[in-house]
Amino acid sequence: MSRLGDSGAVRRALRGAAVAALLVAAVAALLVAASLGAAAVAGAVGAPAAAASTVPQTTRRLNWPFSAHAPAMPTTPHASAREVPPYPLTDSTLADPHAWPNKALTSLGPCVLRVLSGDGDSIAEGESMEAAKPAHTLGLSYNCPPHVGPVIGPDYTWDPDGNLAIRSWGRYEGDGYVWREWSYYKTGELVGYLHQVWPKDMNGDPKALEEYFDREGKLLGYSVTPAIGDSATARWNGKPVSQAEFNKARSGAKTH
Repeated sequence: MSRLGDSGAVRRALRGAAVAALLVAAVAALLVAASLGAAAVAGAVGAPAAAASTVPQTTRRLNWPFSAHAPAMPTTPHASAREVPPYPLTDSTLADPHAWPNKALTSLGPCVLRVLSGDGDSIAEGESMEAAKPAHTLGLSYNCPPHVGPVIGPDYTWDPDGNLAIRSWGRYEGDGYVWREWSYYKTGELVGYLHQVWPKDMNGDPKALEEYFDREGKLLGYSVTPAIGDSATARWNGKPVSQAEFNKARSGAKTH
């Protein structure tokens, strides 16, 4: 459930346990989404999750790019979905929630699976897929060293129908924390991209770019906060809008 962090606002990112209107419209209000590029997302992304693997997942060594720097946050929107940076991981097996090992050995050290499932009123948490509620929104990430603070590495959210709705990636970078999120239509095309840069202590509001696209990849609208402490500027269908109008428009985009 795209979660920015720890058990803080059930992971502040139940903007994440909830970002998918894709988390169902009611839960979507709580949210803060391989080299499937924006145009090629439609295969593994958006497809219902595979049935449970017959091989139990326990511990696996994973070579994830924790040290790879995120691109600088743009201060203007991408002209089309094709221009959005690809997701940092090319591990297509992560599209199947049952393929995530309970423990991952990484360059950061041992990471433990973190499972969130449920709806806006009831969220179950655990460290294996046994904790997941059937036919509910499901979020998977890992609790990696230093084992405190926001998510480091991948964070995936599936809607109650098993469609991969959001893929996110978090990492500390310099004196801040970078959170990026790719969200998808049920048919697999990119619907939204979020790039946030937070102060390292996660206090205050981030600088951010949030943008949405139609199924053909055309930009629908965006909101940009170019620097921490600045106010956001938003446009939809080429016209300036208030933040409230932008939030209403993006909710409609996510549910179509």
